[in-house]
Amino acid sequence: MNRIVWKLFFTYIIVVIICVVIVGVYVGTSLRSYFIQRIAHRLTLNARLVEDILRDEFQSEDISRLRSSVKRLAGETETRITVIRPDGAVLADSEKDADLMDNHWNRPEVQVALKGEIGQSIRYSGTLKEKMMYLALPLKEADSVIGVVRLALPLTEVQAKIAHIYRAIVGGALLALLIALVIGFFTAESFARPLREMMSAAQNIAQGKYKELRVRSGNEIGQLAGALNRMSEKIQDDIRTITEGRNELRAILSSMAEGVIVVDKEGKILLLNSSAEKILGLSAEKVTGKFLWEVLRKEELISLVKKTLATGNEEGIEMVFDLPEMHVLHAQAAPILSEGQNNSGVVVVFHDITRLKQLEKLRREFVANVSHELKTPLTSIKGFVETLMEGAISDSENSLKFLKIIQQHTERLDNLVNDLLELSSIETGELPMNFEKIKLKELIDHIAASFADELSRKNQLLKINVIPEDLEAWIDEEKMQRALSNLLDNAHKYTPSGGQIEISATQELDRIKIEVSDTGEGIPGEHLPRIFER
Repeated sequence: MNRIVWKLFFTYIIVVIICVVIVGVYVGTSLRSYFIQRIAHRLTLNARLVEDILRDEFQSEDISRLRSSVKRLAGETETRITVIRPDGAVLADSEKDADLMDNHWNRPEVQVALKGEIGQSIRYSGTLKEKMMYLALPLKEADSVIGVVRLALPLTEVQAKIAHIYRAIVGGALLALLIALVIGFFTAESFARPLREMMSAAQNIAQGKYKELRVRSGNEIGQLAGALNRMSEKIQDDIRTITEGRNELRAILSSMAEGVIVVDKEGKILLLNSSAEKILGLSAEKVTGKFLWEVLRKEELISLVKKTLATGNEEGIEMVFDLPEMHVLHAQAAPILSEGQNNSGVVVVFHDITRLKQLEKLRREFVANVSHELKTPLTSIKGFVETLMEGAISDSENSLKFLKIIQQHTERLDNLVNDLLELSSIETGELPMNFEKIKLKELIDHIAASFADELSRKNQLLKINVIPEDLEAWIDEEKMQRALSNLLDNAHKYTPSGGQIEISATQELDRIKIEVSDTGEGIPGEHLPRIFER
C-alpha cells in the first residue's frame, strides 16, 4: 500500500512540475516573441529612414560617400547597415570592409528584398560571431529594384532578458515544488489509509473470509467501503447458487450418452463428462485445466475447436475414433457466448453416427450398379450396327473397321461396369492406379475418331488444336480416356447442330492442361457446384 502513497505523491508532484514548466515555457516564449517583434519594428522604422537617405547616394555611384553615410547612420540608429547590389555584391557595411565580404545574394532576407518585399530572418552571423536579426528593404527606382539596404541588430539583449526571466521562473518553481512536497505527502497518506483497510478486506474475501468493513465517512472512499461490504454479501449468495447449479450440471452430463467436452477461450479444458472420457481416451481429473492440443492428437477436433473460437459460429465435422471397435462420430461445436456476446469458450458434443454411415455405405453400393455413362458406348454401338445393316456390311474394309470400333465400345461397356465398382473404391480411398507414359496426341486422336459418326450426324466440327507429337504424360490411360470421352460426349450433346468443339493440350511448367470447349450454352451457374458430385 505504500506504493499507492508514493504513486499519489509523485503524481501530485509531477502535475505541479508540468504546470510550472508549461507556464514557464509559455511565458518565456511569449516574452521572446514580444521582444523580437519590438526589435523588428525598430529595424523597420530605421530601415525606412535609411532607405530614403541612401537612395540618392546609391544612384550617384559615389562609393566613398555611400560608405561614409552608412557608418554615420549605423552610429545614429545603433544598428549594423549593409548596402548590397542586385547581384549580391556588398557595396558598403558599417562593421566590416565591404571589399572583403562574401557575396550576399543567397541570404534569405536579401532574396526576399530583391523580389520587392521586406525580408526578415534570424540567424547566427559568421562575421560578428553572434545571433542577429536581419531586415532587408529593396532600393527601388520606378518599379525596379536597384539594390538592397539591410539593417541588423544583435539579439544578445533579448537573450539576456529571457535568461533572467527563466531564472526567476525556476526559482519560483523550486519554491512551489517544496510546498507541493509537503502538501502532497499528507494528502496521499490521507487517501491511502482507508484504501489499505479495504485492500485487506478484499484479500480476506478472496480467501473466503467474509468480514464486514467499518465505514468511516460518507465520501467516495466511504461509499466504496459500503460497496465492498455489499459485494461480499452478493459473492456469498452467488457462490451458493453456482455450487448448486454446478452439481446439477455434473449430474446431467454424467447421465448423457453423448460425449461432452468444454474448453475456455484459450483452449483449456474445463469439463469432460464420462462419455467423452471413453471416446477420447482421457481422464477428466488429469486433463482439466490443460490445453486441448496438449493432451489430444486428434487434429480434426483441435481444428474444429480453434475455428469455432475464432469465428464464433457453430461448426460440425465427422471423425473416426478407434475405440474397442471403430466408430464414426459427429462432433458439433458451439460457442459459449458471454453477456456481451463475446466468445468465452466452446462446448463440443459427440454423437455416434456409425449405424447411419453403414446405411449410407449400403446405399452407395446399390447406386454403384447404375450409371448414365453406359449410354455413350451403347449409342455408338447402335449407330455402327445401323450403318452396317444399311449396307455398309458389304464393304469389307469399312465393315471390319466398324466391327473393331464396336468391339472397342463393348470392351468399354465392360470397363464402365468395372468402373462403377471402382467408384466405391474411390470413396473408400482404395482405388488402384496404373500409371504409364502416354503420348497425348495419339490418345486424343483415338478418342476423337470414336466420336466421328456422332459428330457428323449433328454437323458438328471437331477441332483438335496443334498438339506436339512428343507431348507425353504419366497417366492411367484407361481412366484418362474415360474422362476425356465423358467431356467430349457432354460437349456433343449440349452443342447445337453446326456448332464447334475444340480439344487442346498444353504444357504449363511441370503440368499438362487438357481442355475441351464447345459453342454450346454452357452449364447454368446454379448447377456448377454439383459438377463433381457422384
